Amino acid sequence: MGDRICVTVTSDGRRSPTLYCHWAGLRALIALHKVLKVSRHDISNVFCNLIVEVMENECHDCSYYVYNDGEAEGMADWDNWSWTYDLRKMTWTTTDPRFGGRELTQEETEDHVRRCRKDLVEGGYL
Repeated sequence: MGDRICVTVTSDGRRSPTLYCHWAGLRALIALHKVLKVSRHDISNVFCNLIVEVMENECHDCSYYVYNDGEAEGMADWDNWSWTYDLRKMTWTTTDPRFGGRELTQEETEDHVRRCRKDLVEGGYL
């Protein structure tokens, strides 16, 4: 597949475009948490800083795309799914069926990332 993920930021009924990362995977979730520590908490600022953080301040051979609302639907399914961060609630929701649509805290999300990365290392994929 390719370690794909889609990330969107929402707040008070507004949505950012969707950042689709091919080869960045769950690292994008941790990148958003880093951005929240230094960004103004408005959608546009957080979203732009997320792109900078995920791309590690440089261009490289990973693929990054920005899509309008709905255009990236399903593109990361079966890899890392789609994730939406609500700035007002400070919670994540995901299309990953293991979470059944419930809201996740930053801590729960980071625990999920650590578990997944551990499984990849133990399986010889990282």
